[in-house]
Amino acid sequence: MYSPYLQQYIEQISNIAEVNPHDVEFLRETLACFLGAFGRAINASTDPEGDLLQVSIRLLLLDDALGRVDDPTEFESIHYLVGLGFEQTGELLARFSSANSEEPVSPLESDDWFGLTLALLHYLAGGHRVQALSVIRHLQRLARARQDGPFGAEYTSAARAFRALHSGWAAPNADGNAAPSIWGQLLFEDFQPRNATEKRITRLAKKIRDRKEVALYDLGLGFETEWLALRGINDPSAIEFWQGYLEELKKRGISSFTREQRGSGFNEWLQTDKDLLVVLPTGSGKTLIGELKTALTLAQGRQVIWILPTRALVRQTRRELKRAFSALKVNVEELPTTEDFLPLFTEGEQQPRFVAASTPEKLAALIRSNPAAISGVGLVVVDEAQILAKEERGTTVEVVLQRIREIVSSCQIALMSGIEDKRDLLQKFLNRIGGDSKPLISDIRPTRRVYGVLLADGDGAEKNRPVALLYPPGIQKENEQTVDPFKLILQDVGLPGDVTAPRLAERFVAAVTPSGIRTVLFISRPDWTELKALGIAKKMEKDAEERHLPSEDIARLQVELGRTSTLEITGRFGVAPHHGGLTPLEQHIVEKWIRDEVINTVTATATLAEGVNLPFDLSVVSSTDRYNAETKAYEALTYSEILNMLGRAGRAGYVSDGICLLSVKRNLNRTAVEELDVSRSLFFHPYEPSADRLGLSRLVGVANHAPVDIPEWLEQLDGAKLAESQSLINFVLSIGADAADPAAALRTRMQLFPSLQELSEAELHTTISRLAKLLENIKTRSANDVELMQALQRTGMPLEVLEYFLNAIRNMPTLGELPPMEQLQWADQVVQAALERCSSKKWYEKLLEGMNLSEVFNSIFAWRAGIPLVGIEKNWALSGKGGIPNQIKVGKFLNHKLPVFAQFWGALAVCAEILSPAGIVGESTLLRAQTFVREGVESVEQLEWLRAIGYLDRVLAHTLARKTELLRGEEDIRSFIRHQINKWQHDRNTIPADSEIEFDAIIGGLDELG
Repeated sequence: MYSPYLQQYIEQISNIAEVNPHDVEFLRETLACFLGAFGRAINASTDPEGDLLQVSIRLLLLDDALGRVDDPTEFESIHYLVGLGFEQTGELLARFSSANSEEPVSPLESDDWFGLTLALLHYLAGGHRVQALSVIRHLQRLARARQDGPFGAEYTSAARAFRALHSGWAAPNADGNAAPSIWGQLLFEDFQPRNATEKRITRLAKKIRDRKEVALYDLGLGFETEWLALRGINDPSAIEFWQGYLEELKKRGISSFTREQRGSGFNEWLQTDKDLLVVLPTGSGKTLIGELKTALTLAQGRQVIWILPTRALVRQTRRELKRAFSALKVNVEELPTTEDFLPLFTEGEQQPRFVAASTPEKLAALIRSNPAAISGVGLVVVDEAQILAKEERGTTVEVVLQRIREIVSSCQIALMSGIEDKRDLLQKFLNRIGGDSKPLISDIRPTRRVYGVLLADGDGAEKNRPVALLYPPGIQKENEQTVDPFKLILQDVGLPGDVTAPRLAERFVAAVTPSGIRTVLFISRPDWTELKALGIAKKMEKDAEERHLPSEDIARLQVELGRTSTLEITGRFGVAPHHGGLTPLEQHIVEKWIRDEVINTVTATATLAEGVNLPFDLSVVSSTDRYNAETKAYEALTYSEILNMLGRAGRAGYVSDGICLLSVKRNLNRTAVEELDVSRSLFFHPYEPSADRLGLSRLVGVANHAPVDIPEWLEQLDGAKLAESQSLINFVLSIGADAADPAAALRTRMQLFPSLQELSEAELHTTISRLAKLLENIKTRSANDVELMQALQRTGMPLEVLEYFLNAIRNMPTLGELPPMEQLQWADQVVQAALERCSSKKWYEKLLEGMNLSEVFNSIFAWRAGIPLVGIEKNWALSGKGGIPNQIKVGKFLNHKLPVFAQFWGALAVCAEILSPAGIVGESTLLRAQTFVREGVESVEQLEWLRAIGYLDRVLAHTLARKTELLRGEEDIRSFIRHQINKWQHDRNTIPADSEIEFDAIIGGLDELG
């Protein structure tokens, strides 16, 4: 017989995703306490006000009641509820009072420590490990804040014991630390409690140990040979690798998995012959799922490629996979575009286990130029797989996946996305591309999000103050009316009478920034992100104390830029911008600073919402429009894009509760609550399958609207982007170049592509007719020049450019004998001359977009020569004005346009290979020219240094190559660099720096290497 108090929760709570309406009152009370702490941190009043004492007593009663039952799995939800309550009532209070508010007391006597301890233990007792990990990190933060106090050692040992309990270790000293303290006894032994506090802890700890939910057993821990044999894997090296991987999982504290990650069981989806679709909300652990598939593939001695939409995500994923596999001697690198592919992606026992992270475009370039290079790939993971529905990028991804399946039929594909409305499209795509597939799909979020609107509203004292109206707890629907919303009212922030939504958002975030609440403000234009960051910093300059910025990070920025970065100016006051016009190093530093709590506010464009995981407490979307620099107009954001930006608040394992606000301009004909209800369609729109077209079907649309069937199109490439034209030309030539009946060949091949199976017969017939005509025109225009046709098929580049390249190479029989720099200079001249010949073409006009070709090439040469960014900006005449707008234009060119220009050097190398494959091999600079242009280097030494230090510090790579070039002698360059880095990490006095800034920059790069 249970207590009446517990009995009502047994009847009312079904699971963590659906709270019974009768239980909403309790959730209102805990949320009111959470918002009360939030409000106090930002100097805002709240309505309703939470009664922390009453909620705490109620939570302790529930805790006591749970301690009196055997605790079968039906109580998992109640444990979650109690853990939620203790975390919401205590986490923010503990965070903002961790150092000063309490007299020094031991952990067992600390109220905030005790509350978070109970939150952690209840989460673990209910099996909610993701939420528990977030609380552990809060406790670790508290321990660090108190480590220098009189009880510092106790807090440190307690935090270590909690980590051991979460990780499934037998005791807190299982990782090599000292014998258990009192906390080790409380959590791991049958310890006789001395008081009520210890009793609560030991009681819950025993329940956690009794669960025995160590899911590593489900991955074969202890019987790896038998587990792998069930998957057809019997090789001793595979068994040894899998054993090592499971041990590394234990060391990393990953000893069990969520229901969403397990799905119907590892035996269902973690197989060697099944594709995988993963559609889980952001923060649900998709990366770990992809990691498990990766590990199983690596165990078989096959390579893995991860495809990600942005370089920022490539860098983030590379770091995460490197942490997972580096101890197992797995190479984890960004995918290069050089002959390095040859040893990395081939079959054979002598080949190393390798994981490459790449954008789709880089992988497409590899497959076009050297399809045999991927013959050893056993798995392709596409993260943010919704990019299949994005214009030419979706086309690139589909072509890559289909081509990989043709080259390596046994290669598995894993599609991972957090966008629910794309799941049906992605499942259909995966089914059609062939092979058996399994889904892992859930809409249950591991984080709790409080949605609402930010507006200027109120009566009396609230008049013209920023007010956040929040939807109350409970199941919300699109067409309901809100009753009793929660309010956050900023007290000391005045607003003009007719404030815009973006201005309102800026004022609100500026007021929040001093509090330490980690906030992201989404803004519609890149230049405004910097201006708003500068504005917020200026407001804080009068009252806030300047923050210390890591000297190594500042040094890296100064070396790379040659000037002061906006980050350095604004970061001193806790705020920084983030947008696509920043250098990759600047973007990386912003992300690093928010993780390390150096800053707490980021002003960003929507690019930050594309999968980069950062621990924000609050996200504010200032506008539902986005500025399109090409059309010079604003365009509406989609429902998914808005939710994705809002969803940056709350990160599983770091931040359990996120507040997500949409800034709106108040319609005076509506009350504030009516305004809240109008916005319901953006927050609670029911699931609807997306009607978007995926991949190649979008390219079909281009083919049917651009004049691709007339001969002149091959000269002008009008009506399509250059990448789309490349894909079309490559596509038709790869299918019909040697076909007796091109139309029949096109039909047969096109029907293999998943997205094209959606086409009607009429649309398919029209497309085939137009593409067959395009193929005929290509053959006619090339006059059956076999070498020109090969170059077209491998690059898809403009025909006139390729003709010029081939003629230039034919007229340069000694090309392969030229010294490296002369070979590169020759390539520069040929590429520039070829482009100048095409200045009247429409594709050229679209590529240059008003830029002067000479200035573009001067910028490329300066970039490649290792000139700091300021030197490029000073010579950049595109803007007409200096400052931030000019810096952003240069940044966008280098980030987005430069890789397109670099393809011309790559096409020249392909032409050279076609004409003289034996003469342009080995250490040829020409084969590396595309990589040199894109990465900003001009020698192998510089490229290898850049790779070794993480691809971000271009100028530093030039400096290090110059300082060490004479030291290398005949030693292999990669071995030499590894030796130098290891030497400098162990003895920093040997670092060859000419200045303090240079020394700090090298130290900063080394520290990130670990």
